[in-house]
Amino acid sequence: MSKPIWEDNDDYVSTRAEDYERDTSPKYMKAGTAIFSIGLGAASLLLGILLYRIMKVNDISDSLIHNHFYIFIALGVVLILVGIVLLIVRYRINSENGLNAIVETGRFTYAKVENVFYDTSISNENGDHPYIIRCRYTDFNGQHPHDFIIKDCYRNPAAYIAANNHSIKIYYLDKNFRRYKADPKLYEGM
Repeated sequence: MSKPIWEDNDDYVSTRAEDYERDTSPKYMKAGTAIFSIGLGAASLLLGILLYRIMKVNDISDSLIHNHFYIFIALGVVLILVGIVLLIVRYRINSENGLNAIVETGRFTYAKVENVFYDTSISNENGDHPYIIRCRYTDFNGQHPHDFIIKDCYRNPAAYIAANNHSIKIYYLDKNFRRYKADPKLYEGM
């Protein structure tokens, strides 16, 4: 078991895979739903256009086929529009301005640091490896724990954690704890 980072020990950082479980849950909205919607809408639109071409070439004037043509075209247009709206929303939510807006709202809580890991499997353009910080906040009833994983801290957080009673200030959006950002002072180092 690795020792907490705030203890005076040079071996406080663990790089063992058993100590760090990768968080595979999406922190932010993924683009897959939007792309799927656009693809399905395009397929429906193409099917409607193909149906229209078949009606024109074979000189068919059946009202049932005309209804299918309109349904496919309308469905295709709606799905493409939904996909485009989802992509725009995803961009606005996940953009850096969106994350900074979370800090600007001023809603925050303190999460207790559970463990800190030094992940050597990831590096930035400078070759630095991030510190992965796991922390947990339990609401006032003690019934709903909220886990936070900070993956983008490239400075040693030991001084910040020690100065804040082994806690990290977490900013969040409204009551949605899935959209959060750690205190900017954590990234500056102390």
